[in-house]
Amino acid sequence: MEVKPKQQALDSANEELSRAQQAFSKILARVQYLEDILTEENLKMQRALAEKDDAVRTKERLARQIDLAERLVDGLASSRVIWSKRVETFKQDLETLVGDVLLASTFISYAGYFSRTYRLNLVDRWKSAITTAKVSFEFYINEMFFLLFFD
Repeated sequence: MEVKPKQQALDSANEELSRAQQAFSKILARVQYLEDILTEENLKMQRALAEKDDAVRTKERLARQIDLAERLVDGLASSRVIWSKRVETFKQDLETLVGDVLLASTFISYAGYFSRTYRLNLVDRWKSAITTAKVSFEFYINEMFFLLFFD
């Protein structure tokens, strides 16, 4: 008689244990499922952070390139003004180049042995002849030539 109630209590305890183990197994399965999801989400987060870091590095690199490009453009803009002026000067010089070379080479070739007064007279005559021939010139005899060809 004493065995039957103990047997029933044992069966009842075993059933409760079985239910508890099934519930525990479900909880363990749920925990494993959630840990798998957590691991997957952590990997996604690490990839997203790596992409963010890469994007930040790219942004910084592009910002440096933009800064360099702006400085280059600013430098070229000022150079453009200078070169535009130089081009205009070169165009003007090109128009008078033949006359300037003609007058300078004539002076260097022929005027060296004469006195200063005679040289000035020669230069005036050559200028008249070049002007008559309708050759443009801008050549100005300065003191340097007279220092080179002094009396």
